[in-house]
Amino acid sequence: MEIQWVMLAKEVRKNSDTTMCIDGIFHHLNNISPDKNVAMVLIVKLKPSITEVGEIKQIGIAIQHTEKGLVWIQKTPYKVHDVYSVLYEHPYMARRLLNVKFPYSGEYTFKVIVPKECEKEESIMVSLEEDK
Repeated sequence: MEIQWVMLAKEVRKNSDTTMCIDGIFHHLNNISPDKNVAMVLIVKLKPSITEVGEIKQIGIAIQHTEKGLVWIQKTPYKVHDVYSVLYEHPYMARRLLNVKFPYSGEYTFKVIVPKECEKEESIMVSLEEDK
């Protein structure tokens, strides 16, 4: 398995023609309240191999403040569905991240990990309400 890229957005919808509609891609969150959850979707472009069809991978998602350390972690299952998607579509995984709070201003790294195989990161900047 390979992770090709990671993206954060406000919303994602899968259309009937198997395309995805991604709304509100972001790299900055401004005026965030440190005690409120932020709604977001993590989108990951995966590239599994044919030999992984049918396997269920446990994918780890970690959010770290660059200076203060880990603030959120979750594991989520992902099943490699079929040969067609592996060969022609290179599957996407979209997960709504729940109960995520940003207690500090600064840079946060979202790390996606397939244990013993690969990992990819995406960073965002956060400013809190009190920083205005």
